[in-house]
Amino acid sequence: MNMNMKRITPLALSALLLGTVAVGAESPTKINIVPISEEITEINQVTSFIQVQGTIDTIENRNDQKFFSTTDKENPFNFTTNEETLVFDKKGNKVELKKGDKVSIYTHANQPMLAIYPPQYNPAVIIVEDEEVASSVKVTNFNKELLSEDQDLKLNIGDDTVIVNEKGEKVNKEALAGNDAIVFYSFATFSIPAQTTPEKIVVLSKEQNEPTEEQPVLEVAPFANVKGAIGSVEKLANGTTQYSVTDENNPFHFTTDQNTIVLDKKGNKVELKKGDKVSLYMHANQPMLLIFPPQYSPAVVIVEDEKSPTNVVVTDFNEDFINKENDLKLNISDDTVIVNVKGEKVGKETLFADHHAIVFYGATTRSIPAQTSPDKIVVFPKVTNEIVAEEGEKAAVLEEAKEVNEVVVEEAKEVAIDKTEEQAAVTEEAKEFDAKIAALIGKDIREVDGKVMVPLRKVAEGLGFKVEANKTGALLSKDALSYTITRGEKMYGHNRALAQFEVAPAILEPGKTYVEYDFALQLLK
Repeated sequence: MNMNMKRITPLALSALLLGTVAVGAESPTKINIVPISEEITEINQVTSFIQVQGTIDTIENRNDQKFFSTTDKENPFNFTTNEETLVFDKKGNKVELKKGDKVSIYTHANQPMLAIYPPQYNPAVIIVEDEEVASSVKVTNFNKELLSEDQDLKLNIGDDTVIVNEKGEKVNKEALAGNDAIVFYSFATFSIPAQTTPEKIVVLSKEQNEPTEEQPVLEVAPFANVKGAIGSVEKLANGTTQYSVTDENNPFHFTTDQNTIVLDKKGNKVELKKGDKVSLYMHANQPMLLIFPPQYSPAVVIVEDEKSPTNVVVTDFNEDFINKENDLKLNISDDTVIVNVKGEKVGKETLFADHHAIVFYGATTRSIPAQTSPDKIVVFPKVTNEIVAEEGEKAAVLEEAKEVNEVVVEEAKEVAIDKTEEQAAVTEEAKEFDAKIAALIGKDIREVDGKVMVPLRKVAEGLGFKVEANKTGALLSKDALSYTITRGEKMYGHNRALAQFEVAPAILEPGKTYVEYDFALQLLK
């Protein structure tokens, strides 16, 4: 209960008392008493914890942590627990979390968080909600007067109030002063602040109250995974195919192109069709459009088969053949088939040499991490690597690009004769222009603060982007990609993420906005 007022007059006090008597008749869980103070000064509300609520959907064991996801499509989030996480029901009893539990999680407000969506929390306290239990729970800091930091609850310690620490050991009420605590109570007054005599209080330790600056590194899976059944298929003009999944609880769209890896549960290449049940694997750091239903561009699609006993995982492995999530170790046998996306056999060292892996396996041990001898592994290059195309069609394109690039380099050499040393350095960078971009812009390049600048519209439209100009810059869009560019601003929007130029976009010729060459490369990729 948060209210800001300067003074309660006697008349207002009488009205408040009469009002609370009337309300109290309808609300037996509240008790009538006079406010403890005639004057309440305005304060700035602060809180030690962030609280979010949701229903547990999935549970995964990850090394020494458990990973939970929730089902709320309007406010999805994930969270992790470890042996130090405090988990109680609404009566203050320790419980185990299970699928379907409605939970309130409390995370330290000053705790660093991963910049990902859905958000991922590492809560200090979790309360399993129960609508049939009339108790309330508050997790916050209390001062020496036993007043909560948000000034809306004061504790009156009774003879029956149980006060314990995290280990369940009894402590005295003085331990509350200046510490965080979990308070379990049933009744509260209508006063300001409300007052209560709690049934139980769990006092958190100083270590729990003050997270260290050096937080443990949270291992994030390299791929996000969603599942569904294909409801419709549409071929698009740009050569991609769009699929719709109509699951009422989790609808989404996704697109595939010639680079998307589509396999069945035996590791064979297949064509997607309406009715297929699929698992999509997207790069975890891949930007997404802020739309509903969400739209994905998966790197890997697995067509599910309920009759197949095979398991599939898409992830990264280290030199010990342990995956990034630290819950699976591969024992490569003579029968394990290891191939690249073209079906060519490769060595097992490829698994940890700048490659992701799609692993098809059956039984696993009950050890931590689980161990398995996979039937088949398909490796594919990490997106950060420069991938050399070897197919005939791509080779022809590269050969043509090479010829165009040689012309641009020769022209750049001629220009460099009359340039200063700084300008010559810029020209050297221009020599490395991608042939496709070079063909689009010709000699239309500029230099600002040592950075090569290229015309935004000419490059973007040449690469198939729609360019919508506005008073401050432009909006670029193509399929599932969008960029918001503002002249004079180094920050720019990339789908739901923010990125930064070294040199801000600028009008360097009348009616022409120029951007860094590196951004042109990003559009090309």
